Amino acid sequence: MTTKSHTISRPLLPDIDAGRRVREQAQRIVGSRGFFWGLWSFIACVSLADAALVVVHLDEILLMEENPICRHLIRLDPTGLTYFLPAKLAGTATVLVVLRLIDLFMRRNAALITGSVAAYQAGLLVYLTCVAP
Repeated sequence: MTTKSHTISRPLLPDIDAGRRVREQAQRIVGSRGFFWGLWSFIACVSLADAALVVVHLDEILLMEENPICRHLIRLDPTGLTYFLPAKLAGTATVLVVLRLIDLFMRRNAALITGSVAAYQAGLLVYLTCVAP
């Protein structure tokens, strides 16, 4: 009696080169200019949306604001536009400038740092849209 031998056309182990290629592709994306600027723009947009909500809810902002420093700035001028809103926008501008400087001088860390700030902003966006009254 003779038996035919069957050959397996695909390897039994995962393709290690495929994992390396995926990792290299992810590194290229994360290190790309578009990735940095996309995260940077997202941070700016969420911050501007937060500032717009301040203007929309100006009458209730003292009740809604949870940051004690911001509450103090609101109490200094209850209209909220003299100290609070400019401080909020100046803080955003400072963060965006610092992220850009990190991108210029520490490019290897820029994606990680900018991504961390963007993740925080994503949490803020979820809070503003789902949790805050």
